[in-house]
Amino acid sequence: MKQIQWILCGGLLSVIVIGTWALMSALQVTTIASSPLKKAAQVEHSVQTETPTPIIYQTHSSHLSGFDSSVNKPHEKAALSDFAESDVYIPPIVQSPSQNNTSYSGDLDDHQSYNAYLLEKEHALKHEFIAAVDKKVTRINNLLERGIRANLPEEQLQEARDKIAALKTMKAQLIEELESATVGN
Repeated sequence: MKQIQWILCGGLLSVIVIGTWALMSALQVTTIASSPLKKAAQVEHSVQTETPTPIIYQTHSSHLSGFDSSVNKPHEKAALSDFAESDVYIPPIVQSPSQNNTSYSGDLDDHQSYNAYLLEKEHALKHEFIAAVDKKVTRINNLLERGIRANLPEEQLQEARDKIAALKTMKAQLIEELESATVGN
């Protein structure tokens, strides 16, 4: 009886070992096939060998029917020159030098000085927001006009109007906060 138990335990142990080995082999193959380094090398190779061409795919929506027929065709490449400069939004990539050099250089034990520095930074941020609102509102207004001409749904147009109103409200609130902080000093 003990011999049968030993044989069954040995058989079970060998099944476990073989199953574990097979599972590990399968995981290694999957890991190697989808290795991030291999994918990165493929992407780097494709970036080096291919010339980037902007491809614009148009969905078949009823609200886009007013656009140029060359844009309405799916899977058709459109040249970058086909679009006006205002159609393409490219966000700024580099921060202005004044933002990079604004680290606190005073004594960290001087709490009043550090709080004044923080307050100055907060005011500068508010001024930057106020200055940026006009440009953003102009851009959203242009998009809103294009949306009206393209017969977009009223809820999308209302969303743009709400964003414009919220930006103007926030600008007014920040101006009021800055004025009250100036009067308070």
